[in-house]
Amino acid sequence: MTRVLSLLALLLVLPLMGAAAPSVIAYDLAPVMRDGELTAVAVTLRFRAEDEGETELVLPDSWGGKDRLYQHLEGMTVEGGTLSQTGPARRLVRHAPGAAVVVRYRVVNAYAGEPNAENDNPYRPVVRPRWFHLLGNAWVVQPVLKTRQAARVTWTGWPADWTIASDLQHAGAGTLDIGGVIESVALGGPDVRVATRRIPGGTLRVAMRGEWPFKQGDFAGDVAKVITAQRDFFDDVEGPFLVTLIPVEAPEGWRSVGGTGRSDAFALFSTRGDVEDDIGGILGHEHVHSWIPGQLARMPDNEALDYWFGEGFTDFYAWRTQLRGGVWTLDQYLAALNEAFREYDTSAARTWDNVRVAEGYWTNRDAQRIPYRRGAFLALRWDEALRRGSGGMVDLDNVVLGMRNQVRNARTPDDIPGVRSGLTAMMVSKGLDPTADIARYVDAGEVIPLDGDWFGGCLVIETARVAVFERGWDPANTKEGVLNGVDPASPAYAAGLRDGMKIVRREGGVIGDSRVKYVLRVKDGETERVIRFYPAGKARFDLRTARLASGLDRAGKERCRKAIAGI
Repeated sequence: MTRVLSLLALLLVLPLMGAAAPSVIAYDLAPVMRDGELTAVAVTLRFRAEDEGETELVLPDSWGGKDRLYQHLEGMTVEGGTLSQTGPARRLVRHAPGAAVVVRYRVVNAYAGEPNAENDNPYRPVVRPRWFHLLGNAWVVQPVLKTRQAARVTWTGWPADWTIASDLQHAGAGTLDIGGVIESVALGGPDVRVATRRIPGGTLRVAMRGEWPFKQGDFAGDVAKVITAQRDFFDDVEGPFLVTLIPVEAPEGWRSVGGTGRSDAFALFSTRGDVEDDIGGILGHEHVHSWIPGQLARMPDNEALDYWFGEGFTDFYAWRTQLRGGVWTLDQYLAALNEAFREYDTSAARTWDNVRVAEGYWTNRDAQRIPYRRGAFLALRWDEALRRGSGGMVDLDNVVLGMRNQVRNARTPDDIPGVRSGLTAMMVSKGLDPTADIARYVDAGEVIPLDGDWFGGCLVIETARVAVFERGWDPANTKEGVLNGVDPASPAYAAGLRDGMKIVRREGGVIGDSRVKYVLRVKDGETERVIRFYPAGKARFDLRTARLASGLDRAGKERCRKAIAGI
């Protein structure tokens, strides 16, 4: 899933040279309990007002594809001033100049029951009787002050048997500001367990609740490998890191993994099945967001226009660093690349122009996924072109690390280049102008050409004509798993599938890939049957596939791994 960065988060990377003494904004979070069960989280916000006589309060509103987040805040009151509403997500406090202002409100549960994958990722507040999960974007009320806003967060009155894990606990004196509070995650409850591991420059904490089919210690070790590989590559991040993992409910047969990156943490949400590999992929992607895009460039006001960079380059470097650090094998890399080809080559949005993709990003699944694929494929294309043009002396890593250094040396937000200008300038300095490619393959939506030999000939991308994916029944009219609209001309019908059978579970197959045999366990009356077929329609399309060159021995495969990993 996507990571949304704000200008506030962007400011975290800038040196605060000559800044005035900060106003301290203090948040205290306390439980509201009834009969031993949590009903809300009470927030007390304290700040010293400035001299204008009024301060605007900004409530959570739209973030991560969710809107009206303010509706989960209740009972707001103010001491030290008077409160009025100026908009759905705006309040105004009128006060004496320099007044000590106290704002109180409660954060309540946003869901009917436990979080469910049918509702997408639980970005809204989760406040359950025995646990809570809060992303700062969904609970922080921000006073708008002119001075730099240092912040402090405390936890008061929580039951002794509850464990709270939050990246807000990382902050030392004077190191946290309002952007860091907004970019936070917090998980608490009596069944929250925390495992720690060493990582370069700090300590990793992995906090999770609920029962899982894997051991927490093994999971923490895998997370540490991912973070170590990526910190080693970028070689500039120190400090602690937190990963939270919570279970989400789902209909039978569903498998869902999602997450969102925070400034020094990320939050994961998953069904409890066999999802460890899926979680690893999400982890690899989300942790790269520690650098891309915020530490490489300034995203536009409409960030979706440049998600091909923010998300696509993130995918490319998640794959590269995990291969580089030994977290992935070559087979796992090829599996990720081929899944990207399958998704891109079958997407209804493959040839949509960039404006249309941005407009549909939060409402259309195809539009949401295309920027990931466009950016990763352009990164692959440019990495290869830079390497060939320089005789192996330069690749995309030089561009990305150069962009990072530009941002690191920026003195003000205005000194940070935008995505397109910063990327173009750095690539031109390395011998390749990407302007035409961006115009054709991003803005106009032309299909990105990727065929032939790559990485010195050790990887081959081929195109084959394959059948479109068709289940063979009407999923829109298949209610509660009872099949309807089975096509008599389909392979599913030929294999024995009929209207009225009830799907127990899918035991094989890949949605969207007609080349992989579908295996369904169905209930036919009182009898369970297993039916196997290829979900192939009559239409055909071009699908690309990556494979290793033929005849590579063990040493050749290792050379290929290093080439793809940029070593």
